[in-house]
Amino acid sequence: MPNAPDQRLLDALLDSWDRTNTILLNLLRALPKGGLEAKAMEGNPSIAELFIHIHFVRLVFVYEDAPEFARELPEKEWVFERDPGRIAQMLNDSSKAVRDAVNSREEAGRDMNVNYDHPILLLQHMLWHEG
Repeated sequence: MPNAPDQRLLDALLDSWDRTNTILLNLLRALPKGGLEAKAMEGNPSIAELFIHIHFVRLVFVYEDAPEFARELPEKEWVFERDPGRIAQMLNDSSKAVRDAVNSREEAGRDMNVNYDHPILLLQHMLWHEG
């Protein structure tokens, strides 16, 4: 169990994670009609595919690094989902998986299994990946 200053830092970092997910959801909700189909250039993924990619990456890293918090992995990484409500649900679910994995591993003083020496490094990777 972290001491009080460490717990305050962990709480602040997890709050940053929650805010990042809220920003993504706000971006999703702000899209105009047809916005999910938009692409930066021909041959690039659509906006919908980028949101699903974010969800997929979150779940893969949790699956590899803290499997006790794993969710069922999507069959494909780049999927066009037409329903913004479904995308929001997916992002909320994968955000919770990351949050719970980092929180639990940090409080237990356990490293991640594969990709990171410290749970906060998973959170850091997710923050810059989604930015």
